[in-house]
Amino acid sequence: MLRGSWFGSVVNAIDPTTGASDTKFGSGDDLYRGVALGGEVRVRAGESRLAVGFGWRPVREPFSDIVEMGVRLRF
Repeated sequence: MLRGSWFGSVVNAIDPTTGASDTKFGSGDDLYRGVALGGEVRVRAGESRLAVGFGWRPVREPFSDIVEMGVRLRF
């Protein structure tokens, strides 16, 4: 299984003088930004199952990205 997402924000601003509205789409907020990716591999061996998952999410600070890993066993 593969997964991905895009973290962004939508900002609506109204000019108080003219009343015109402006909508902007930004990439992220104060912590997260942009694209996040992940995946999982599942293996069956009879009644037993093994799954290994991985996720990556970028943050604004260089070299501080969040990496998540997980293992699931079922007997």
